[in-house]
Amino acid sequence: MDHILYWNGVALEANRRDFSNEPGKDRPNPEQGGPTLSSRALAIVHLAMYDAHAGGINSPALPRYLSSPASPVVGASAAAAVAAAAHACLSALYPRQKPHFDAAHQAAGLSGPGLAGGHNFGLAVAQAVLAERSGDPGASDNGYAASMHPGGHRPDPANPGQGHHAPFYGARSKCFAVTARH
Repeated sequence: MDHILYWNGVALEANRRDFSNEPGKDRPNPEQGGPTLSSRALAIVHLAMYDAHAGGINSPALPRYLSSPASPVVGASAAAAVAAAAHACLSALYPRQKPHFDAAHQAAGLSGPGLAGGHNFGLAVAQAVLAERSGDPGASDNGYAASMHPGGHRPDPANPGQGHHAPFYGARSKCFAVTARH
C-alpha cells in the first residue's frame, strides 16, 4: 500500500465529512468551513506527510520544508512517520472526526521494523507543522475594503452580502510554496 495515497484519501474523506450533514441537523457545521480553511487544512496535512516521508527516507532529492525536528532515528519507518503525522494533524484540525482517524490508523496495516521511531518522528513533524501554521489569519473579512482598481476584487452586484474569505490570506501567509525552511 502507498502510505501517502492512503492518507491522502483519509484527508479527502475528512473534508467530505466536514461538509456533510450530521444526523439530526439541517445543514453542515464544518470545523474547517469554506474553501479557504478547507484548503489550508489539506495543505497542512499534506505538508506534514511530505516532511515525515522526506525525513524518513532521508534523500537529498526531497528537501524538508522545516528544519526541525531533527532526522528520525536510523531505521525509522517512513510509512509510520507519515501515518502519525497525518493522524495527528487531522485530529487537531477535525477533532470531531478523531474516531474515524483512529480507525484509519488501525486499518493502515503498519508492520515491520522501525514503527516506534517512525511514529515518534511523525508526531514531532505534525507538532512542528501545526505550530508553524498556528499564526495564519482566519477566514473572516474583518478589515477588508473592496478594491476599485482594475482586476481587484469587488462585491458581486447580484449578491452584495456574500462576504470575502480571508482577503489578505496570501499576503500575510508564510507561503506554502517555499521548498525549504530554515
